[in-house]
Amino acid sequence: PINPERDFRALARVGDLLVSGSLTSQVVAYHLPSREVRWRYVGEANGSVAFRIGIAADTVYVPFMNGRIVALDLADGTARWQIGDWLVNYLW
Repeated sequence: PINPERDFRALARVGDLLVSGSLTSQVVAYHLPSREVRWRYVGEANGSVAFRIGIAADTVYVPFMNGRIVALDLADGTARWQIGDWLVNYLW
């Protein structure tokens, strides 16, 4: 397990939602006014989240250190699509 004091988090904000990546492969969206978790995505097979999470329209684009990028639905965190893997890297 990763020591939470040594975790690095990529952040992206849109409206009242803050999306946070983690070295633990988790992506969490927080509702800022209430400070509650809106949704959580766990990409264990992807490894650590890289440092450039992007948001456009209703999609969160999350690059992982294994070379994969995953597009998540902004409303509920479900994976829409993914590209790349540890053998065929997608250069994000």
